[in-house]
Amino acid sequence: MTDTPNLKLSYIAAAQAQKHVTHNEAIRALDAIVQLSVLDKDLATPPASPADGDRYIVASGATGAWAGKDGQIAAFQDGAWMVYAPREGWLAWVADEDKLYAYDGSSWSDATNAAHQNVPFLGINATADATNRLAVSSPASLFNHAGAGHQLKVNKNTAADTASVLFQTGFSGRAEFGLAGDDDWHVKVSADGTTWNEAFVVDGGTGETTLKKDLVLPDGVKLRNTGTASTSGVVIEGGGTFGQVALIVQNVNGANGAVFEQRSSDPAIDLVDLVLRTLSHQMNLRVESRSNKVQTGQAPEMRIGWQNNGFKDLFNLSPRAAKFQVPPIAPSYTVATLPSASTVGAGAMVYVSNESGGPVLAFSDGTNWRRVTDRAVVS
Repeated sequence: MTDTPNLKLSYIAAAQAQKHVTHNEAIRALDAIVQLSVLDKDLATPPASPADGDRYIVASGATGAWAGKDGQIAAFQDGAWMVYAPREGWLAWVADEDKLYAYDGSSWSDATNAAHQNVPFLGINATADATNRLAVSSPASLFNHAGAGHQLKVNKNTAADTASVLFQTGFSGRAEFGLAGDDDWHVKVSADGTTWNEAFVVDGGTGETTLKKDLVLPDGVKLRNTGTASTSGVVIEGGGTFGQVALIVQNVNGANGAVFEQRSSDPAIDLVDLVLRTLSHQMNLRVESRSNKVQTGQAPEMRIGWQNNGFKDLFNLSPRAAKFQVPPIAPSYTVATLPSASTVGAGAMVYVSNESGGPVLAFSDGTNWRRVTDRAVVS
């Protein structure tokens, strides 16, 4: 064996003449490749005025004194270029990039980044494990932009899997949101990490939000629609079978009620409509105080009307009187089917279809039903 197995340095043979030559060549090679640091790795042509000891990784397509030496170490020593072939596993610091490169037997690659690629675990001030393969223990974690926007991505394998963000207290779950078992967005909370209460779900296909628990609003909070189109408004829709209640206004601590309020400062449009509507008809309960009423100090009126190609009054109610705008029809009875006058109370009105004197309107005086024509008791 005449050379060393790794660096290929020549041995000094027994009884060799000029032993210093062989020795100096080995020292020169060691000086070039031990603690290897090159100036550049992107030059294919030797620099014009190199300094003694300058070293380079020869780039692809090399020319001149470096021709055919792609990827090798070129060192300028004693006024000439010496070229050394790297071995797999060699490391070289590239000064103009301030990076460490490694040779894999065929090419040089960034060893700094390679050291953090495809690592099975990474713990930053913490211990990673088979489940938590990335573990970070710090006061905060920063994910910054690189000049534009930034996304935090959580990917799952199938729709039935879970991709979520879990918040814990003492490593016990307290709140979670994400894609939990499907592709809808779920938000849920827990008091003990075992029993979970789902607050709401957003449908992944439609965007509709389904509340799973009561929506509790403090005093003074408003549900406000900011649309300006004539069809704008907040719609409460019941989607069940016939007879399902869509809206219940309930006060569990006392009086019950709902307020429908119009807040315009223009008296000319000072009205509130409560609309009862089917697909083909609409009934309006309208409270209004038009400008002429306001100016004369009159109280507002409640107008019950029919909305069909314009508003048509059926009935008006004010503090002064109740006025029918269409002929009222009294309930019809025979003499035999008349309800008790005392039960319905004084002032009730009915239509008696077979009274002895002919069909007639009758009223209750609290004891008897009497004909409005002559006050005679109905018989």
